[in-house]
Amino acid sequence: MSPWIEAEFACLDLGDERLHRRLRQVLEKMWQTPQGSTAAACGSWKETMAAYRLFAHEAVTLEQILAPHREQVAARCRLAKVVLHIQDTTELDYSKKKSLAGTGPLSEESRQGFFAHNEYVVEAEGGVPLGLWHTDIHARDPEEHGEAELRKQLPIEEKESFRWLGGLPARQRAPGAMPGGAGDFHQ
Repeated sequence: MSPWIEAEFACLDLGDERLHRRLRQVLEKMWQTPQGSTAAACGSWKETMAAYRLFAHEAVTLEQILAPHREQVAARCRLAKVVLHIQDTTELDYSKKKSLAGTGPLSEESRQGFFAHNEYVVEAEGGVPLGLWHTDIHARDPEEHGEAELRKQLPIEEKESFRWLGGLPARQRAPGAMPGGAGDFHQ
């Protein structure tokens, strides 16, 4: 097992050591094949199905996986003089996966997939990435595709663009995580 996986997920709490072990195994395989799909990284049908069962387990949530990593990101941030909190939204196009449930339209109705809004922390000097702080993965409602004019009339809290404002509270929920402690952020 890669030492960084052991360190990064030392405080992982999924409530079952078997889940911890499986997650570390899946992470190791994905680390060794970063450009590959889950199936390519796992290498066999049996291992791929084990990874999918892990991800579908009720105790394994995105937040549960991200929490120990976020603690390590916070520790790295405390060592930095200045950090940058960078947000980005990426389209995950699964148009070729016709049977994949839960997808929604992307920029064109014919393209189906998800949006991943990620919040990264980077050391300002040298641009060293410190980790992923938060992620939000969602699909657009197919019923709302092409309704841009109606969406413009919605209150900001109901718009997709609200997630750009949502990053600040996510950073503020981590007292002492950033240089200077909580609340020492510059917009």
